[in-house]
Amino acid sequence: MKIQKQKSSKLFYKKYPFKIECLCAGAHKLSSYYYKNSGDLLFNKTDKPEDRKKIKEFSEKTKFLSSMSDLRIRTEGVHFNIFCMNFEQVEHIEKELSPWISAIRGPTSKEELEFLLENGPKKILCDRLPRKIFKYRIYFKNKFPLDKRQQFLQWAEKNYDKISLSYTSKRWMRGERSWAQDPFGYVKDDKSLSMIGLQLSGFVKSIDEFVERNQALVT
Repeated sequence: MKIQKQKSSKLFYKKYPFKIECLCAGAHKLSSYYYKNSGDLLFNKTDKPEDRKKIKEFSEKTKFLSSMSDLRIRTEGVHFNIFCMNFEQVEHIEKELSPWISAIRGPTSKEELEFLLENGPKKILCDRLPRKIFKYRIYFKNKFPLDKRQQFLQWAEKNYDKISLSYTSKRWMRGERSWAQDPFGYVKDDKSLSMIGLQLSGFVKSIDEFVERNQALVT
């Protein structure tokens, strides 16, 4: 399997700079609990013999992870994702698990790694700003009354040069959807963010700031 290596944009789980994605049938059986407690693999009648063989081989290969500090493992279906902190861990894991690894996401240099760790989860590295002009991404709380959503949407549509809302967020603000997962919009600059903050007092969930690599990593 060819490993895709992609630049990171922010910390995973607000902590980990690197994400290593593995694929293996039955990977969901290997949770963090399995490694911490040295448990036995649990199979059921629907598990195919060839899949049992694959997951047994994979589980043996991954047991070294229990001796590595500051890792997080998340499994779902055939996906087995490892979140880690540094290049040394990535190198070790890639060496041991390369046949199963589909992608590695993370900083590509020491400078990028230092930037992510120093600036925490609120700043996102990018090659260029979203649509070349937007500096921030603002997430809205779901507990946002419909009348206030509609009022804000009217303002946002008149000020499209200051804020750009996602398609789903617009539908949610109009009342065409009763719920939206992580509704958000892009905001142009600091002045626009302050202006919007005054209108949305109490309805902002979080704010991300985009920082272009060529500016963030200047030494």
